[in-house]
Amino acid sequence: MADPGNAIAVYEYLHPLEDAVACKARLERIKDEIKSMTRGNTAVTATTNWLVNGSAREGMAMVRDFSKLMLRAYNAEADNCVRTVRPHRLRAVTDRLTKVRDTITRLGKTMHIEISAAYHHARLAEIRLTADHLGKVEEEKERIRELGDASVPFRFDTHALIFSDDAVGLEARLHQALASRKVNLVNQQREFFYASPAEVREILAQVAGQHLLEYHETPEAVEWHASQSTRRDRIAAGPPRA
Repeated sequence: MADPGNAIAVYEYLHPLEDAVACKARLERIKDEIKSMTRGNTAVTATTNWLVNGSAREGMAMVRDFSKLMLRAYNAEADNCVRTVRPHRLRAVTDRLTKVRDTITRLGKTMHIEISAAYHHARLAEIRLTADHLGKVEEEKERIRELGDASVPFRFDTHALIFSDDAVGLEARLHQALASRKVNLVNQQREFFYASPAEVREILAQVAGQHLLEYHETPEAVEWHASQSTRRDRIAAGPPRA
């Protein structure tokens, strides 16, 4: 990724997986582990021998309620970290979640309430894999961006990202399904077709199954929108004065 100063920064993947699909699969397994630990009551550790009004049952209920409250606070921050993490901000995000865990441990010290180490490590792994996944997806989109050279007026937008063991075969099946919608009916080498993103997504679902990794209905079209804005400004300003 290049910053405004044109310096180049290379993101080093913490989980060297082969592509975004493998990364996403690992991420889903981590999420399942997190859910299992939450359901199995192993996300939080606490002392259970408290008495409230001389009652062990009320003491257990109090500890359970406080544990749920603190886990909810921790998970709220962890979920926010997953939503906002980017490869270049990974260290800051994981450090923030660790500080939240330390704060919860300090507040729950009297009843020995803390987020378990295993659960915290799982949520950190989720954040790191999310960053890896975002980095891999961006890297694989860059092959696509290179297609938008000087032969087309604007850079191509990525509406769908899909992976296949037979990319050439998948492309051929997709072109065959869109054969009646060719833009150029004379030169068969010009592989452009009339179709909406939603229509292409339906065809991909039929010919490629469940391998659709990412889909966006609305095009980003940054250069097109910027050009339209510039064109409107020029029209509003009128013809140049001599």
